[in-house]
Amino acid sequence: MILSQPVNQTAFIGGTAEFHVTTQSGGSKPITYQWQKLATTATNWVDIPGASSAELVISPVTADSAGSYRVLVDNTCQTQISTPASLTVLQPRSFSTLALNRADGSFSFTLTADAGHDYSIEASTNLTDWTPIRTLTSFPGTLEVSDPEASSFGYRFYRVTLLNP
Repeated sequence: MILSQPVNQTAFIGGTAEFHVTTQSGGSKPITYQWQKLATTATNWVDIPGASSAELVISPVTADSAGSYRVLVDNTCQTQISTPASLTVLQPRSFSTLALNRADGSFSFTLTADAGHDYSIEASTNLTDWTPIRTLTSFPGTLEVSDPEASSFGYRFYRVTLLNP
């Protein structure tokens, strides 16, 4: 019945995580779904109330959302259990120590985020069109980031995105 299994997810606190399962359609028996969670400190799978479709959306993600998820798929003739997929929850990124260097017009800030992940720092002048200005591979956790081109713009916005969660 299950054609594709749910896959591991990584999400920030306050973000959204989605798990999907694809099942074989057809036949005369209706398919039902029941998602379950195994919390990181638990030993028993627990039904998630109201989680009864092929998709599980967790929003907003909280620290308590971390754990493993699976779905029971039933067509009254048989029940199949998906392979568990884990949800890793990351702390939100933060910017601190914001500084404008008036001598050369550069802008710098200290970025704090979960270590070991890859991030992209992007800049925009209109909050719609974002341009990558730096890629951080295997991020150490805290780093001072500088934008030497900041003086070329009247104003500039910054954001950090997680690459390859």
